[in-house]
Amino acid sequence: MAKRVLLAGILDGIAMFLWNFVAHDLLPLGEIGLREIPNEAAVMATMRANMPEPGLYIYPGFGLPPDASRAQKEAAMAE
Repeated sequence: MAKRVLLAGILDGIAMFLWNFVAHDLLPLGEIGLREIPNEAAVMATMRANMPEPGLYIYPGFGLPPDASRAQKEAAMAE
């Protein structure tokens, strides 16, 4: 039983590797919906000016202050 599970895992890994190769290198699936930002320099300058601290930002945001209560957070998520 363990040999069958191991063999199935290895074959699945090979199949996934081959599918990812086909999907991203041979088919256009890896590039669908990707575009460059028009006027990227202006966008980056605005982002640097308005996001002074490094970190992960959420867009669109919830519009909540950093010290929002649990009830405020739940109401914002419901919207």
